[in-house]
Amino acid sequence: MEHVLASIDITSRVSNQTNKLANITHQTEKDLKLLKVETKPWLINSFWSIGWPDPFPDEHTNNDGDFL
Repeated sequence: MEHVLASIDITSRVSNQTNKLANITHQTEKDLKLLKVETKPWLINSFWSIGWPDPFPDEHTNNDGDFL
């Protein structure tokens, strides 16, 4: 008996149209009752607000970089 997966061509690609139509939005998940987790805002506006130094400092940040 030939293995079923042997007939799958892994070199083929999904078309852009199929990929676009396959996307499931957050609202669609809610409508189909597939959404298990409620989204809640974290209200974190900066790393400093949770006691972390900025992991992506720029030239204006005064970090010594020890945690990096």
